[in-house]
Amino acid sequence: MRHEHLGATFAFNYFIKTPPGSSPLIFSTSGKKIKAEEGKLVIFPGNVEHHVPKNRCDGRITMAGNIHPIFD
Repeated sequence: MRHEHLGATFAFNYFIKTPPGSSPLIFSTSGKKIKAEEGKLVIFPGNVEHHVPKNRCDGRITMAGNIHPIFD
């Protein structure tokens, strides 16, 4: 499902386990595909629309979240 992380300065996706056939991260507007590779960290602006196609392998593990920097 296409979505963005509104309210977040940045969003991230960290690929932890990527068996063969792991779905890529796709930036919806540009169509740019980021190959799922173990240990890869992708940080992007929170307002960028993205999605991941249905995964067709077993054991794929990713961590995704938001980054809200605090400047003092």
